[in-house]
Amino acid sequence: MAPQLVCDEPDNRCMSDRIVIGDRLLVSPTEFARRLRRDETDAERHLWQRLRNRALGVKFRRQYPLLGYILDFCCLSHRLVVELDGNQHGEPEALLRDARRDEALGRIRFRVVRFCNRQVLTEPQVVLDVITALLDEKHGDEGSTKPNE
Repeated sequence: MAPQLVCDEPDNRCMSDRIVIGDRLLVSPTEFARRLRRDETDAERHLWQRLRNRALGVKFRRQYPLLGYILDFCCLSHRLVVELDGNQHGEPEALLRDARRDEALGRIRFRVVRFCNRQVLTEPQVVLDVITALLDEKHGDEGSTKPNE
């Protein structure tokens, strides 16, 4: 069974401090994020090598817990979330769940960009160009993707 957040909120906005794996194991979002970092996919590993150590001039965090969600990659200074989607994200239930998540993040002024795993592996420069363009948008006419944080 896939890990799930325990969500007690009526509007499905998870603010819980517990995550269920299977039907018994409870872990904190921080511990769950650590597990995801340890068990990253090939696409996550590939993109992280291009985002880490301020490679684009800004700090990205990976598997970052926010609002009860675990974000694949997050640049807090630019309020940008980068999500990598596998095949399961094409299912109707997953699309609805992703839309709810994106809406919740949008309410706190985070932008979400999604890429499929295959694109990260086969077109990494296109992915980086899109991310760079979104980083540039925050600074408008400043034109720099390398702000001081």
